[in-house]
Amino acid sequence: MTRSFRGVFDLDRIRDYAEAHIDDAEWIDGPWGEKRRTLVIDTLVDGWHGHHIPEMVLELFGEADGYGPEDPHYSKGEWTMDMLLLLENSISDALNDALPSPGYYFIGFREDDGSYCLFYEEYKYEEEDDMIEVVIIEAGRDYLERLEIIKMQLSEDEDQAVAEAVDAVAALGYTVIPNDKGGCCAYVSVSFDEDWIAITVEPSAEEEEGK
Repeated sequence: MTRSFRGVFDLDRIRDYAEAHIDDAEWIDGPWGEKRRTLVIDTLVDGWHGHHIPEMVLELFGEADGYGPEDPHYSKGEWTMDMLLLLENSISDALNDALPSPGYYFIGFREDDGSYCLFYEEYKYEEEDDMIEVVIIEAGRDYLERLEIIKMQLSEDEDQAVAEAVDAVAALGYTVIPNDKGGCCAYVSVSFDEDWIAITVEPSAEEEEGK
């Protein structure tokens, strides 16, 4: 990919490359329950340059000549890392302003080989796209009580989703009351984005005695 050595990227090439190749990147689990996929768009400095990479990146973008040792406690190494962080933030902001997209552009170190790269990353939360709430309802002689709500990824077929939810609730240790025994295990559609599944369960012996 072409780029200038003054930090002005070829925006059309960046966008086209990201759109053409992001589907080749593998989704992996992120630290906050999300899934991420990250694409390396360009290697700016190869990893074999080691500890020289920060200075080389500043030089690449024309930011390497500002150090002045006014403070004897502020070393050139500290200044270099501070300037690199400022550069990363400013370039990421500029790229994302210029290239609106579902994901995020940024520059930084590549974990596997230490090279310094331009990246494009997308992320998603499974809860937003694929999960549905399963509401566990305790059904006593003359009362109903909602015990807990769990979120699950289930079949798109409603009947199959209910059957899978029944199995999952039973696996948690509850005694499910099926529909033919007076229970109500059903797929509930309130509105387009508020579907949920109700699963009725028997009360424990102690709870039933106390009611």
